[in-house]
Amino acid sequence: MEYFDIIIIGVIGMIAAIIIKVIKDRVKNYKKSLRGKVGEKLILEQLEMMPDTLVFKNLYLPLNMQKRTYTEIDIVAINKAGIYVIESKNFNGEIHGSRDAENWIQSLGGKDYEFYNPILQNNLHCMVLGYRIPKYEKYIKPVVVFGDNADIRGVYNGHGKYRVINTSDLYDIMMEELEMCKQKLSKQDINEIKYVVEKYTNVSREVKRKHKERIKKKYK
Repeated sequence: MEYFDIIIIGVIGMIAAIIIKVIKDRVKNYKKSLRGKVGEKLILEQLEMMPDTLVFKNLYLPLNMQKRTYTEIDIVAINKAGIYVIESKNFNGEIHGSRDAENWIQSLGGKDYEFYNPILQNNLHCMVLGYRIPKYEKYIKPVVVFGDNADIRGVYNGHGKYRVINTSDLYDIMMEELEMCKQKLSKQDINEIKYVVEKYTNVSREVKRKHKERIKKKYK
């Protein structure tokens, strides 16, 4: 075989390897995106059963005055009991983590995978939203919701401000708070919050594209 032929075969092999990697990455990202959408859909089904509750999904809030970077809130649900800022994590396997740890662990198929602490992630969402509705900041309630296939017994799950739950528990928790709440948001309060929140569901495709690219680079 000629030297030139060997080089050609080597180049073709490298190109093939690159193409295979790109395809695998795209399939992996597609599956991850699909799993996330399924998780959000199941949460929305729970929220649809809630009486007198407004629901908004995929809010893009700017992190700075220049509006160069955004943070995305999966779901916001509003009723007289409060403003629920929901971070959806449709993971399988065992989940381990603490409130202040930077990363949590997903144990699946005999392997461990790190992911950013969703409590910290959702705290940022709540802070950014609270900045835009300071009058109602005390009503904001962060909730991290894992799919029912996730075992979250190894997760910090304190009462009060920080909650980590499975999807099937969301309705019961919110209904209990709705029935027992003492400090209630009035219809006027809810309308004022709605006016602010609704704006952040209507952003351009360019904003969404840039946000996804930033997240992809950050957690690559």
